[in-house]
Amino acid sequence: MVDRINPVIAHVYDGDETNDLDWQADTSQLSIFWSGSDTRDIHTYEYSVGTSPGDSNIVDWIDVATATSAVADELELENITYYANVRVTDDAGNSSNVVSSNGVTVDNVMPLSGSVSDGELEYTASSDTIDISWTGFSDDASGISHYEYALGTTAGAFDVIDWSELGNETEWTIQNLSTLVVDGGIYYASIKAIDLVGNESVGASTDGITIDISIPTGGIVADALDADDQDWSNASDQLVASWTGFADAISGIDHYEYAFGTSVGGAEFAPWTVTSDTFATLVGALTSNTTYYASIIAYDLVGNVS
Repeated sequence: MVDRINPVIAHVYDGDETNDLDWQADTSQLSIFWSGSDTRDIHTYEYSVGTSPGDSNIVDWIDVATATSAVADELELENITYYANVRVTDDAGNSSNVVSSNGVTVDNVMPLSGSVSDGELEYTASSDTIDISWTGFSDDASGISHYEYALGTTAGAFDVIDWSELGNETEWTIQNLSTLVVDGGIYYASIKAIDLVGNESVGASTDGITIDISIPTGGIVADALDADDQDWSNASDQLVASWTGFADAISGIDHYEYAFGTSVGGAEFAPWTVTSDTFATLVGALTSNTTYYASIIAYDLVGNVS
């Protein structure tokens, strides 16, 4: 029987039998899959690997009988594109055209790291969330696939939250921290980028943020400009107060508010007023035989109130 019909290679895939790969990290081997057909029986397939379609300058033509896949191994691939080529011969000696894959590019270079910010805050009053953002990560080869974040008690550590996958966001709120962090603890968020073939960048970390959920401790208020508190005054148009001893062990005292009233903690005579001083003087008409009270509250750097 005469057979003059050439067999056909339908397709050639790089790296995966059902999903052709454009990128890979492996520099030592290349997986190839193909399918072919003939009106009669296939005699043999051959494959090669080259740096251009149809070329065999990396792996010369190899006969694999009727197999429809092969692994070219013990290679030393560089960060360039490689092409798998396949041809088939039938039992009558007819040969197909060489069919090449669309190429797979080797990427074994990790993405470049960037910088991570927690808003440039040194302290936070939240024990449940930390907001972070990042910029400057890049990958000039296969491209960034996603990011991962971690939280630790030192830069780069993940002893609070292990590395967890994010999408392609460049900002994130780390949540549900109240059972994981402690008041006064310093925490560092870290980000690393992962490219399409799994190469990971060096992690980048924030400069650390301290949890401060403690209110400032109260002090002593005197109805005078010194420590000698007065119970009586002959002044009819002036109230004075001074205070000492207010403290905050974590973020520190930021400012005070004072008020004057006719009840403890009241502001009936003068409303709450912000000051960075530790004394206050108020001029106004006073009512004889009336007791006036000076009240002070302290705020720390994150807004906790004594």
